[in-house]
Amino acid sequence: MIKIKAIITDYKGNSKDVSDLIGQVEVAGSSKECARTLDFDLMRGDFDKNLPDIRVNLGDTVELLDLTNNKSKSFFKGVIWGKDFRDNTVTVGIQCYDKSIYLNKNEPSKQVFTNKKPDEIVKEVCKEFGLKVGKCATAKADNINGRDTKAYDLIMQAYTKASKANGKKYKLVANGDNIEVFESGEKCKTLLQYIEGQEKGKILNLSYRESLDDLVNEIKSIEEDEKDKKETKASKTSSKKKYGSIQKLVRGGKADISGDMKDLTREISVECIGDWDMITGKSIEIKTPMISGTFYINSDRHEINDGVHTVSL
Repeated sequence: MIKIKAIITDYKGNSKDVSDLIGQVEVAGSSKECARTLDFDLMRGDFDKNLPDIRVNLGDTVELLDLTNNKSKSFFKGVIWGKDFRDNTVTVGIQCYDKSIYLNKNEPSKQVFTNKKPDEIVKEVCKEFGLKVGKCATAKADNINGRDTKAYDLIMQAYTKASKANGKKYKLVANGDNIEVFESGEKCKTLLQYIEGQEKGKILNLSYRESLDDLVNEIKSIEEDEKDKKETKASKTSSKKKYGSIQKLVRGGKADISGDMKDLTREISVECIGDWDMITGKSIEIKTPMISGTFYINSDRHEINDGVHTVSL
């Protein structure tokens, strides 16, 4: 059984412990989304006179901690962004985002950076909005033109440029009050497998799919300028023999075309007993009779219901 502590703090710094008033909890993240989300139900004191009438407001800070085994681990800290009321229900639906939501909503004053490393850009952008910065992956300095973009898109533009140069992938996260960027693929400690009991990593449901939808096994690059026109080509012969030829055309300046090659896609959907380390951007090892290997986590949804922590990846 998992034990949760929930603290809500208003803009004046006044804190309320609402641990005994929250129902089902869901925390989720996705590679397609900037901020992680928290959704939970809060009991209404105005509906049941036996309950304390605790009011929470939009903009309040909410932090959830896991107190299992007498340890305290903060697994979400963010801002109350929405509330849903229904006259005939005893709960209020609360929707929250972690603090990276402010990067997704704000447009920075400075949008053009010359010869700046990505982590330096993170610090400059976050400073304007009063956001703290933690550990951020570094890379070579480059020029970034982020006109008419949100702060998050500007930062990720810098890391996308770095990714094309060094082959690494990056994920921006809010770790408590800090904005951080880490190299994607860091491995979770928990192994996903079929085991007895309710241990972390126990697989409850699993499905597996293979697809050629994203396959690219031949690249043709056309480098164009005023004086000359050059073509270069790269291909994977074994892949073309197996699946047929799928070509991508790259036009413009000089390009490292090998990085545009893509193999067949292998995807797993798995529900298991959860661990807070299982988040989007990390990788995790799966070992079953049907499939074994290490997979990148593309999305995660953690649920706590009746004291049981499960996660869908």
